Amino acid sequence: MSPVLLLLTALAAESIEPADAAHPIESAEPAESAEPPAPTGAATARGPGAVTASDGRQLHIDRGATDGLSVGDAVGLYDRAETHVGGEVIPQLVHRATGRVTAVGERAAIVAIGVNAEVPVGAVVLAEPGERRPSLLAPPRVGGRGFFTADLRGVVSLADAGGGVGVGGSLGYRFRFPLAVELRAAPVFLGVNDRGGGDRATVGKGSVVALVSFDHHLVGVGLGGGVALNPTDTPRPIFAQRLRLGAADGLMFTYTGQLTWYPTQDGSARWAVDLNEALVQVPLTSGKMPTWLVLRGAGGVFGGGGYVGARVRVAGNGERGTWGLTPFVGVEHYQDGWASNFNADYTSLLGPAFGATFDTSF
Repeated sequence: MSPVLLLLTALAAESIEPADAAHPIESAEPAESAEPPAPTGAATARGPGAVTASDGRQLHIDRGATDGLSVGDAVGLYDRAETHVGGEVIPQLVHRATGRVTAVGERAAIVAIGVNAEVPVGAVVLAEPGERRPSLLAPPRVGGRGFFTADLRGVVSLADAGGGVGVGGSLGYRFRFPLAVELRAAPVFLGVNDRGGGDRATVGKGSVVALVSFDHHLVGVGLGGGVALNPTDTPRPIFAQRLRLGAADGLMFTYTGQLTWYPTQDGSARWAVDLNEALVQVPLTSGKMPTWLVLRGAGGVFGGGGYVGARVRVAGNGERGTWGLTPFVGVEHYQDGWASNFNADYTSLLGPAFGATFDTSF
């Protein structure tokens, strides 16, 4: 063998590393004993968690800091379900709501849920990908519930000495499918004033209307009818309509219109506006006591006014027995009905208004 060939053979032998060297050759096949990587994120270190207690607005879960949870984490809340496919039973998880961790211990945590979220004890808790949070502007619609509201207001007249009270409200039902029915009094008002010389006069107005509405999560359209009430005249027919844009318990605009058939100066009759009412609701908080700013204005042949209020959900989170209160202040104007169209000597009330609206579900 030539000297050159011997030299090349020696160099090649020195470049080969033994099997137990510092950089062993890695196998292309994974070791049979290798475990699959553990899932990362909140409430996954021991697998899915569960809801152990609920007060309607906050949940207790059986996962905590040792499972990777920290304050501010988002968690998904799910129901267990089954689907039958080809003779097999396939387990599934059905998303109910998203929650946010507000307090955490070693092996337990407290989770806040959004408005109208219904999460039972035993629901499955999983990591929620991304930064998803309960919706403040468009919380879910709650169906299969009745609702009742009661409105009480008072007016102190600055135009003529006197004052009055108004009582209104509604009673209705929201079906699980997008339909709602409602009976509404808006509002029945009675008052007295002193027109001078001790001459006291009664002022009154009101209406009762039934509505049937398409009641979707983010839009509602309703039609109905009823009667207009006025102490100085016989009841008059009403045609009513309503439009809602936005979630009922979120950011929302609602318009309600009522047309009525009323007499004119020449003895004939025509359709006119009994009531035009607009309401704007703006969510402010969704914590232990969700709060909304409420702006409302109304007007018609009997006068009108406007107010500003704060709607507060005092107890519950949309389930039966939930109730809230809306205190408000504003300005109101009332007059004695049809006579005002052809008699300048009508009686009226004009001044600051105050009151509250109570609402509940059943």
